[in-house]
Amino acid sequence: MLYTEDAATVVLLSDRVETCDLDPCAVGAELESLGFDFTAHVIGFDIRVEVDRAQPKCLADTTGGAYMDARDASTLSDALAQATGGVVSRSAPEVAIETSAVRITLAPLEGTDRPAIVTLAAVNTATEERRNKGVWRGPIR
Repeated sequence: MLYTEDAATVVLLSDRVETCDLDPCAVGAELESLGFDFTAHVIGFDIRVEVDRAQPKCLADTTGGAYMDARDASTLSDALAQATGGVVSRSAPEVAIETSAVRITLAPLEGTDRPAIVTLAAVNTATEERRNKGVWRGPIR
């Protein structure tokens, strides 16, 4: 099997002008001239200057793909759905939130008569992983 026999479709998300000293349009044209069955759908995210859209549009055009603009999460979701031929959900995944007891350890600071150190730690009850979140030192008023 030759490398030219497998079709490839790429969804490229770009947020600005190419900065790696390559011309995306020329790369797309070269792939086409070598016989690659390559399609690039390009989404320009928040590209506000028309001249900056020229290279990504040309890459899409050269490879038979589509160019789409996106300015925010909603239009990005629409563009991704269009580029992939599917539906991209706009709703956030449902997350179960459990409440947990918080333990604050108060200890007297040397030379004081009242607690002056507060330590905050988080413990993942499923894995018992502990993360220290901070220590506050000073007089408690």
